[in-house]
Amino acid sequence: MGNVIPREDYCEEIEKVVIWILIKDQKVVVVWNTRNKAVFQGFGYIFTSFGDSITVELLELTKHSRTKVNVECDYCKKVYKLPYAQAQRAERHLCSKQCRHLIDKIESRCYICNIKTLKNRTQMNKRQSEFTFCSLKCVGSYNSKVRTTHISKDCLICNKPFKVKPSTSETQVVCSIKCQASWQSMYLRGESANNFKGGNVDLTCSTCTEQYSVARHRINSSKFCSQSCKQDYWKNYILHNEAFKKAHYEGNLRWRANIRQTLPEKMVREWLVNNNIDFMQEQGFFHKYYADFWLKNTNIIIEVFGDYWHANPLKYNSDNLNEHQKAQIIKDEQRLNDFKKHGFNVLILWEDDIYNHLDKLMKDKLLTIYPLNDYT
Repeated sequence: MGNVIPREDYCEEIEKVVIWILIKDQKVVVVWNTRNKAVFQGFGYIFTSFGDSITVELLELTKHSRTKVNVECDYCKKVYKLPYAQAQRAERHLCSKQCRHLIDKIESRCYICNIKTLKNRTQMNKRQSEFTFCSLKCVGSYNSKVRTTHISKDCLICNKPFKVKPSTSETQVVCSIKCQASWQSMYLRGESANNFKGGNVDLTCSTCTEQYSVARHRINSSKFCSQSCKQDYWKNYILHNEAFKKAHYEGNLRWRANIRQTLPEKMVREWLVNNNIDFMQEQGFFHKYYADFWLKNTNIIIEVFGDYWHANPLKYNSDNLNEHQKAQIIKDEQRLNDFKKHGFNVLILWEDDIYNHLDKLMKDKLLTIYPLNDYT
């Protein structure tokens, strides 16, 4: 029969894993087969023939036996049948779906109506109060009572008594927004502030070398103590730098390629096309300026000026100009002087003139500076 475990040792080992069996001394009927023959012969049973029935003790069954045995339900304590191997593997033994549903439920009573309720552990852990309820109606009744229940406290600032909800009684310490502002100014300062991020940091201005203070998140971006120092630095080191001029020009070129032309510019463009005049629009010069229109193979430039932005002298008195118009006039003068310095003849067309008599204006202006063409 080979090596056979002694009956006493085998039964003692098996008994450790069958504590869930209702009747440990129950007897079960099994059938002789190749898997249990050696085991049962070791227990002293006499083999007859494969397929014959034999009655054995519960603890004598093999570990993987499919013989059904009596098991007690962990929830309702009802005795039911379960295969021996399955009974050993199962952590819990439940006789029905209802028992599987109820085994993890926790019994409690509704705080409002005292009805018995069954809740799972997740529901119990998610409770926002120490009580349980049977329905949303009871939850609403409880909340209405809580909202009308208040606790009296003394304000830390003005010492006046005030009432708060139980849920905020530990955190609410002042009676009004005014007192809250006073309390925050006293206690939420510096490192105690809600948005404290380490405090300011002292830096050295790149222009005047004076010390100045900035927020910690601006350490890598701040270089100047004031706007005037920034402007001075740009005038001295950036604006006249050739690499900057080139980058600024190329960036401006990309930007201009995506912007829409104004209505006066569109009208001038259509006039030039209709009169067979070859031109380039938004032509760049000197890596610095862009001309609205340049007549090809000539030194003629056409500039379209808006009445407001460029301060048309026929519409705006020089004494009533705003800061933008004053600054724009200075830029326009510098721009026109640079063009003339390089030998360009600049024709300025004002917005009002374009709207009212563009054809006459263009023919009169161009006759003096542009070779005769079909437009005459």
